[in-house]
Amino acid sequence: MAAAAQLMYEQGVTEATLEEIRAAAAVSGSQIYHYFSDRQALLLTVIEYQTEAVLDLQRPHFGHLDAISGLRQWRDALVEYQRRL
Repeated sequence: MAAAAQLMYEQGVTEATLEEIRAAAAVSGSQIYHYFSDRQALLLTVIEYQTEAVLDLQRPHFGHLDAISGLRQWRDALVEYQRRL
């Protein structure tokens, strides 16, 4: 899933073809259609995957957002994440 998500991030959701996604994920076309009924189903799964990846990165900070120091740490983590991208 990570390869498909990366390709869609780099090329854009509407520009990445199923053939490119298949090649990036190193799977056959039949494997894609075994797990995903259509492009929309694949797209929704990629969105869910990316959402969880972003939330997983931030979850450690959620319990500390009740103080300015916690908000600053959360902010700093988000900025650092964006810089790495």
